[in-house]
Amino acid sequence: MKKIFAISLALLSLATVSCRRGELAPQRPTDAVQFSVAMNTFDVKATDNAFEAGDAVGIFAGTPIDAANVKGTISGTTLTPETEIKWVENQTANTKFAAYLPYDAARTSAAFNFAVKADQSAYADYQASDLLASTVTAAPRTTVAFAMKHQLTKLIVIPTCEDEAETVTDVTVQELVTDASVDLMAGTVAAGTAKGTVKAGAAVEGNGGQGFAAILVPQTVQLKLTVTTSAGRSVEYALAEAKALASGKAYKAEITVKKASVEPGPETPVEFTISIIDWEAGEDLSFVNPDEEVNPNAGKWSVIGKLNGTDWDTDFWMEETSEGVWEVDITYAEGDSFKLRQDGKWSTETEAHAEAGMPAEAEGTVPVDGTEYGLWGTANKDITLPAAGEYHLKFVVDGYKFYVTSNAAPAGPEVNELYLLGEATDAGWSLDDMPALTRSGNTFSITANLKANAKFRFPLQKAPNTWWPCLVRGDTDGTVKIGTGDANDADQFTVAEDGSYEIVIDVAAMTIAMTRVGDRVEQPLPVTELYLLGEGCDAGWSIDAALPLTQEGNVFSLTTNLYANKIFRFLAQKEPNAWYPSVVKSKIDGKAVYCASQEEWDANSAENYDHFTVAEDGVYDIAVDIVAKTVTLTRRGDLPKATWYVIGDVYTDDETVVAWSTDFPMTEAEGVWSITINVRSEFKLRAYPEGTADDAKWNTQLGMWASDTNTYMDVANTYVLADNSTGKENKNIAFAEAGQYKLELNGTTLSATKL
Repeated sequence: MKKIFAISLALLSLATVSCRRGELAPQRPTDAVQFSVAMNTFDVKATDNAFEAGDAVGIFAGTPIDAANVKGTISGTTLTPETEIKWVENQTANTKFAAYLPYDAARTSAAFNFAVKADQSAYADYQASDLLASTVTAAPRTTVAFAMKHQLTKLIVIPTCEDEAETVTDVTVQELVTDASVDLMAGTVAAGTAKGTVKAGAAVEGNGGQGFAAILVPQTVQLKLTVTTSAGRSVEYALAEAKALASGKAYKAEITVKKASVEPGPETPVEFTISIIDWEAGEDLSFVNPDEEVNPNAGKWSVIGKLNGTDWDTDFWMEETSEGVWEVDITYAEGDSFKLRQDGKWSTETEAHAEAGMPAEAEGTVPVDGTEYGLWGTANKDITLPAAGEYHLKFVVDGYKFYVTSNAAPAGPEVNELYLLGEATDAGWSLDDMPALTRSGNTFSITANLKANAKFRFPLQKAPNTWWPCLVRGDTDGTVKIGTGDANDADQFTVAEDGSYEIVIDVAAMTIAMTRVGDRVEQPLPVTELYLLGEGCDAGWSIDAALPLTQEGNVFSLTTNLYANKIFRFLAQKEPNAWYPSVVKSKIDGKAVYCASQEEWDANSAENYDHFTVAEDGVYDIAVDIVAKTVTLTRRGDLPKATWYVIGDVYTDDETVVAWSTDFPMTEAEGVWSITINVRSEFKLRAYPEGTADDAKWNTQLGMWASDTNTYMDVANTYVLADNSTGKENKNIAFAEAGQYKLELNGTTLSATKL
């Protein structure tokens, strides 16, 4: 049992949306309770901050399900219950769920007494004392997520002996309550009545100091400690006054064991203080499993290979320069190769350790100009560089991004021209539209609008798809340097306040001066026409069907249907296969941005550019102000009524109809849609209003659950179909026998009768 994790009960199959015909996936019955386990990650080293394979969890469900202490066993990311839990048929009321561990088979009620172990010096007894629990109220057939949290209190004692020859061997907490009254459904823990002592187990501090840890019952108590040393003496410690020990909190006490008194007689208890730390944050304190080998390099990344005169037998440890970013300098000789690995170990059958290398099928070598290169954790091969030399390696764990730059002093390109580029500028990330600085000798200057807290830099040339080299921030204020690739992304410039700025760069002295000279002088988006395009509108992705906006002054407007959580943007022209220029959304400030090309979109979609969306289906008034650079989306009503259609390998009268070429409309009566149709093979249902473009007709669709491993729908029973909303996935509907069927659709429930 380890620290904090989330357990989800997936009571209704949820997957990714399928388009048109769908694909097969493992079955997930609609009402069968499936359990999954997901870790909540914290920056910790403690062994009680994770869960282990085989950990057992007890689950309680309130009315109307009424399940008591159902055992679930954790394996990897899966929690498998011994007894299935189901929602009650036609259930509409919410149900309260509770879960706890360590599991106790003797429990019959969610209200029980829990006692900590009196001797926690053994790792198993320390674990058995750590009660975790969670309570959740959920609506029928929704995901139930348990966030398991520590219910008791953790005490860490870090002793230091003045006599270097003396060590602390035991720490015992005296005179405190050792049991608790727990009510999982109420989410309460209260101190009981049993009193006794608790012997702490060995622990370590992050800086290598030796300490002791114990799990205690939350209570208000004047803590008293008995510390036993290797010299055979006992020293008493006591808090000055009673202190409330809270549930889910950890407390740290640092005490000093003074040298033995030369005076005979009993020693007076020594006062000490404790400080509170958040258990979930972990801090730097952890319990040590005496049966586990402690790896001092756990979590660290290194470089290993035929490198720096070694032959795959030496780890060159990288430095974590920021969270998840590891860097190191190496000497690379001709014929060398290497990989990155975590913990200083390779994976084995019993241990998993992360590693990184070039993709197995990759050709060539990793570039050494700072360009981002994606490493692979599996199916990889040794990393090679194009030439011998001194190099700096930078590895970003998130995304396995890898950057290599030469440590040799670069001669640097001659600066003959400079341009202004970036999210902070009026031209955004458009290479075509970025303005040039004016040159006078070694000085380049420009007066331009800049947005606050948005990035910009100065390209040294203007060429298609050429984003580097650029002048970026130097190592000291007021200086510039030449950036050669994505590794210099963090060195880009920003300003703290919107405004018009005078920028002067001296390329001989490599200095820059930026002076705010006034408020922004707004420049309109460079468009004379706009068209609505995307899966979020009736035009879909058909340029021919793109919907024109009407211009009046600075504002382009249109009233049309928009669909929830589906993307759209505005074309600045309507030409065959011309997807750009377009007006898109800034991720920085939400305003409209002019994107000139596919290359500009590809370079900025990760951090700077986005499509537009709405949160709710409906008819919307759209207003694009090209001067204010705003897009206003005002919902004015519901969507026009849609008709449900059957499409697939089906026909009504004409059996020569080509499969998947024709929509056959269903008829509605009192909210139920029906049709009599001949089914030859697979089909789906889809709904759309009259006048919808072909590309948008699949926006609303129904099919069999992709997770259903059954090939055919059982026509003897109704079937709840899967739609294509976020988090679901469907596949084509099929019957075991071809023939004529009457289909009836009520909401998402389909019934079929063979005629």
